Amino acid sequence: MTTPELTDRTTVRSMAFGYGSNEAHVAEMLTRIPRGGIAEAKLSGRRTLPQPAFRLLNSRILETALGFLDESLSGPLLAGLGKYQALTKAAQDTLSQPQKPEVMVTLIDPYEIKSLQQPSVGLVVDDAEIARVTFEISLVFGLFETAVAVRRGAIESVVADACSLAVTLSLVGWSEPLLKRQGQLRVRLRVDPPVPIPVPGRPPRSP
Repeated sequence: MTTPELTDRTTVRSMAFGYGSNEAHVAEMLTRIPRGGIAEAKLSGRRTLPQPAFRLLNSRILETALGFLDESLSGPLLAGLGKYQALTKAAQDTLSQPQKPEVMVTLIDPYEIKSLQQPSVGLVVDDAEIARVTFEISLVFGLFETAVAVRRGAIESVVADACSLAVTLSLVGWSEPLLKRQGQLRVRLRVDPPVPIPVPGRPPRSP
């Protein structure tokens, strides 16, 4: 079995959940929502709908939330790498010596990157939003023997032969995850344009 590989076009969904249908993922999430439902709780006292309508609305809300996983996986990974202390040192060195060739930084110790996002779905009636449902997406990368090429203060490429990935999609206010997956992937990521590394006291570099 081959290990999936992260590229600049890899999405959270394709890497962690494969290419299963929306219907299958929504059906899985429906078994884990609060017993009283999602839409029912948000619209209590505001709208009265028949139960089949609430079931359909809950499915639509979850299908929209599933779309949040179609974002690129490389963004959170690169943002987390930019905080690594050795990369900051490499950025400072290559900025102070522009003629210097690229610097390879190896993250010898296991390095964990965490990314937390809280996208939301608005419930709109007659062009007016009457409620909002907030979800939480947690990404945890575990990197091992990762090499990063730095030139002129920016990450130009990333190579990791072993990287674990844990993805959780949750409903804010509800303890049970709606979707959760964990697996391994390889990272061979050419960064174009390069991603500047934050350096204290220096304004961000233009691409």
